[in-house]
Amino acid sequence: MNQMTQKAIGPSFFDELVAYGGLVGQHFTWSPNGIIEFFEDTPQAVIDGVLAVYEAHDPTKPSWGDLKLQAQVALNCSDVTIMRCAENAVPVPSEWAAYRKALRTIVGAEAGDASKGLPVKPPYPKGT
Repeated sequence: MNQMTQKAIGPSFFDELVAYGGLVGQHFTWSPNGIIEFFEDTPQAVIDGVLAVYEAHDPTKPSWGDLKLQAQVALNCSDVTIMRCAENAVPVPSEWAAYRKALRTIVGAEAGDASKGLPVKPPYPKGT
């Protein structure tokens, strides 16, 4: 088993390996402290690909998977606001419709730029 140690590995590393293609599920492991281990039977193309992803990796970059999860939670929580509008006969404001649409876009996307974060939640509608 070959082992190398350099820099920390952040939450976006898995997403970056997926985006590179053909690396996930191969014969190597990594840990958050920056240790990447290649096994004796790891193909050289996989080693080269992992090292290329690692070299370009920014450990502070957030994960798309984490952002998708946060967007789903925010979308679920926004259902309460929509229900409160319905219960109080208050039309759903356009900014709430746009907010929910933006959250659904994140939830439905396979990949994206997680550093953009979630859309800003609008103020609660008056009368709810």
